Amino acid sequence: MSAYCGRSLKGGEILSRDTILKIKEAEAQADKIRAAAQAEASARIKAAEADGKKLCADTELRVFAENEKKLALIREKAEEMINGNREASEEESKAVTDSASLHLREAVRYIIGGVMEECQ
Repeated sequence: MSAYCGRSLKGGEILSRDTILKIKEAEAQADKIRAAAQAEASARIKAAEADGKKLCADTELRVFAENEKKLALIREKAEEMINGNREASEEESKAVTDSASLHLREAVRYIIGGVMEECQ
């Protein structure tokens, strides 16, 4: 006997065999619908996870490429600064050397002049 046999409705009627079969068919149909919904939800979750992983991978590649471009610009600017500092240092070194050369000549003349005075 079915779980529904002998049960009565609110009006006191006992469920017929046809009614019980219809209820069982409806429950079976509901189970199929529930299973299909669950399968579709699982498929959507898997698709969303795959899309999320792809989006993360694509974003990582894009950000990596952008960072490589930024690093290249930073390296270029650093090289320009180094070259600019090198040029400035070379110019300053040349100026100091030129100035020292002038003073060296004067110093040599002074020393030679002093030595000459002592020798006389």
